Amino acid sequence: MRRTLVGALVVVLGFGAACTPNQTSSSPPLNATWTGSLIQDRTVGLDGSEWGSVAHNDGWIARARTGATPGGVTAEETTLTPRTGAGLAGLGVPQVLSPTRYQFMTGFTGAPLVDQPYLGDQLLLAGGATPTGPNQLFLEVAGTWQLAGTFTLGWAERVLAVNDSQIVTRENLTGAPLHVYPVTTSGTTVTVGAPVDVALPATWDVADLRGAAFDGSTLVVVSDVGGTTVATVGLTDPTTATLTEVYHTTGYAPRQASIDRDGTTLRVAIGALNATGTPKGKVLVVSKPDAGSWSRTATLSAPSGLTDITNGAYMGTRVAIDDGLLVTITRLVNLPSGSSSGTSTLSVLGAYERNGSGWRHVASMNAAPSAPITSAETGRLARDIDVAGRVISDEVMGSEEGAVPGSFFAESWRFEAP
Repeated sequence: MRRTLVGALVVVLGFGAACTPNQTSSSPPLNATWTGSLIQDRTVGLDGSEWGSVAHNDGWIARARTGATPGGVTAEETTLTPRTGAGLAGLGVPQVLSPTRYQFMTGFTGAPLVDQPYLGDQLLLAGGATPTGPNQLFLEVAGTWQLAGTFTLGWAERVLAVNDSQIVTRENLTGAPLHVYPVTTSGTTVTVGAPVDVALPATWDVADLRGAAFDGSTLVVVSDVGGTTVATVGLTDPTTATLTEVYHTTGYAPRQASIDRDGTTLRVAIGALNATGTPKGKVLVVSKPDAGSWSRTATLSAPSGLTDITNGAYMGTRVAIDDGLLVTITRLVNLPSGSSSGTSTLSVLGAYERNGSGWRHVASMNAAPSAPITSAETGRLARDIDVAGRVISDEVMGSEEGAVPGSFFAESWRFEAP
């Protein structure tokens, strides 16, 4: 099913009886490794930052990339890969949209550009053709993506969620509401109308928002308000919409989250850090059956018995979930490197599969050669990950000593769950 990445996550505020969340299964973690392949080689930073981003819907995987290749060719593009079947074998020929510049490509935070590609079913909100915008709206027409309109952001405005009929934004200002823009498609032209404002609860500060995503016409919002909070708001008629807190738990500060509609159940996977004591990362799985209420159904920890230089603190900094497969950063490791420090710090992804009512750690993934790393790297970390069926995408951001023109690079890796 379609998976929507949530920027930094929400948690739900439950108003029912407390329930004991199911833990991971008692089966020991498996030291199995799923081998990945490099699908786009590195580009290096143009202005001190370098990154890639990835998202998907039921029919496409979208990747964004910035930087320059070692040969000096600039890469400012969004790649759309069709999902025509299961697994890697079911991926079709990519379509490249260029130039598409994103906020992190500009070097200043006040840019009127989105910070990643946002996919609806047939609508894509991508970065601008220039550093000053506007952002570009692409429409899928008979399997081909074509420019259909533009969308201008305010100076302090950031996109939270997109579907084919609405764009939701917020401003980085205390007391600012959510802005819900209507999107209209006529033939091959997409038009964005004036926004309708939806107020946030009085106890919320806009700085507490961690992200949002659509489940049909319902917006699911994640916030860091005294812990991890999830709220929902129906946007069929934004003029009468009210945000309702549906789940809350204390003791965990949300980092990031992912939402998956799997049949009759909505699941939110939330990477969070415990708020007190020794830092430990967790992934909270909060679920709602269509005929039931919100509850936490799992709390996942870093697998024991496997090398981790952070002792679990990095767990959950990135997370993605789709169709019973959950992938998250579980740990950091050091591998031999050609750098002066002698090692390169790498993030390792962990795969968890739904096992009845629980989740079981089944494999690890590492976006790097086994060892040694021959280039002078000091780090290679997952900046963004995505799960689309059995296809796992990992956008790596790394640092390399002596690289020109910048010390940062990005690579795109892809794995397949057997």
